[in-house]
Amino acid sequence: MINDVLKRINAIFEAIGTIPYTINNLTIDDVLSMKNYSVGVENLANSLTASKDYGNNIAYLDVSSDEQPDNLLYRASSEREFNPFLFTPGKRVTQGDSNLVTRLVSDILPSWKLIPKRSNSVICTNDYLEAIHYRSYGFRRNGVVYVIIPPNDAHIAIAPKADFWYSFNYIEDTTGLTSIDLVNKSLLTFLGFFYYVVDKDIAGDIISEWPNEFLRAKGNTQNDYSKYNEAVKNLFFNENKAAILRVISAIDQALSNKKFRDRIKPIFNLVIDNGPLSKLGNYIIKEKSTANNISIIDILDDLFDPDKNDFDTTLYSHFVDRVYHSCEVWTDKPCIFVNINDIKFLTELYHRFRG
Repeated sequence: MINDVLKRINAIFEAIGTIPYTINNLTIDDVLSMKNYSVGVENLANSLTASKDYGNNIAYLDVSSDEQPDNLLYRASSEREFNPFLFTPGKRVTQGDSNLVTRLVSDILPSWKLIPKRSNSVICTNDYLEAIHYRSYGFRRNGVVYVIIPPNDAHIAIAPKADFWYSFNYIEDTTGLTSIDLVNKSLLTFLGFFYYVVDKDIAGDIISEWPNEFLRAKGNTQNDYSKYNEAVKNLFFNENKAAILRVISAIDQALSNKKFRDRIKPIFNLVIDNGPLSKLGNYIIKEKSTANNISIIDILDDLFDPDKNDFDTTLYSHFVDRVYHSCEVWTDKPCIFVNINDIKFLTELYHRFRG
């Protein structure tokens, strides 16, 4: 029965695609008339500096100051032909290994259900120096930095550190994995381990057959790793929540069998060298051994619990009144983007607020 349940993993290959973002050009009159963005617009206007060298006729955002405001939000992006603009986020899918954790916190884990979905959000920072690091990122070269203005009532998720991928101290303390990049790879390896078993279509008694299969596989690790890891990436990249949960549930059912679980641990460590890639799998197997009725989703939900990892949420109207250290933030609401190099717009905004 275990083998039949695990075979579900091999049937997950139907793409769901993404929802594109939208951009709408704005004028300064548009911006000033958008009452639900008034808090951020006023905050930006009050953060501007008038140049005395030009008789206060030029205003700019002094990002070179050692005391730059920490309640402005920034994002590096490709330069658009117009400024400002309203950006409505679509549904984005993170490429590569990191999509596993993005899908977990956006769609799957119960403890994150009240937090804006990262997969549907504008991701930014309150630290200009962090933002400029991303002016060249991926295929983008020589991007610009924008000030991001969410609606007054937008819910803002706040990571405890400048980088989301290094913000999970509870996971590090519990599993020894020091970054989400390693968590992604370790989870990919654990799930891929089961995909590999199904892909081999082992017949007969799964307990007795696995050792010989994996001893033979040991000599061809690179090819097999590439094969089963790609299968798991496709699962998290292409499939809906129900499909992902069915696969995890299948693995859960197998690991709830004590005989299977006790036999699988040494085999897991035989195939997956006992290093960072094995840590999350070993932790899950250990937790299942301690409490047989606990599910893999329960285990992951505890590890990623936003409260235990010191994440915070607040309304944007409250965010601008608080003091935060350098942190990554995101919101799923449409945001105004203002190019910090657009002196003409910033000067007009400065003078419109000062009559």
